[in-house]
Amino acid sequence: MENTAVEEKKLDQVESNSESEEKGKVFTQEEVDEIIEKRLAREKKNADKKVKDAVEEAKRYAKMTKDQKTEYENEKLQKELDELRKEKALNEMKNTASAAFKDSGIVATDELLNLMVTSEAESTKANVVSFTVILNEMVQAKVKEALRQDAPKNFKSTGITKQEIFEIKDDSELQNAIAQNIHLFN
Repeated sequence: MENTAVEEKKLDQVESNSESEEKGKVFTQEEVDEIIEKRLAREKKNADKKVKDAVEEAKRYAKMTKDQKTEYENEKLQKELDELRKEKALNEMKNTASAAFKDSGIVATDELLNLMVTSEAESTKANVVSFTVILNEMVQAKVKEALRQDAPKNFKSTGITKQEIFEIKDDSELQNAIAQNIHLFN
């Protein structure tokens, strides 16, 4: 069994290496036949194992008494019931988490809910609260950054006073000096 697993890994490596190294590699008919035969043998082993497992299950079931069959069926139904209850509880937790996100003003996607929801109500609630706090802090930081105003980009301090600007005789130079030193006139 271990040898076949090792052989399968080697075959997969050879197949992937040959594909990645040379896209244009040409195989002979014998090489293709060999690869196909190995692949078919591997798939046949997997299928045979599944059939063998099913036959063993049927034999076990046939050997059981009526009470054992009933008990076996009850166990299978109980497992299925437990799985369905677990799934239902998880869906209820998702609905609760979604409502908590909605109350916080967050639209929760399925991906977000899958990340936040656990099988325990306390940890799910803690996840939702933590995520909401982190998200709100990040949003506030971005809003502050967006609202922050820098000094005007074309502000040039020429060391000139308001009086000196008014003493300029040329109109275009006067307007230019006022524009460059607008802070003096506010």
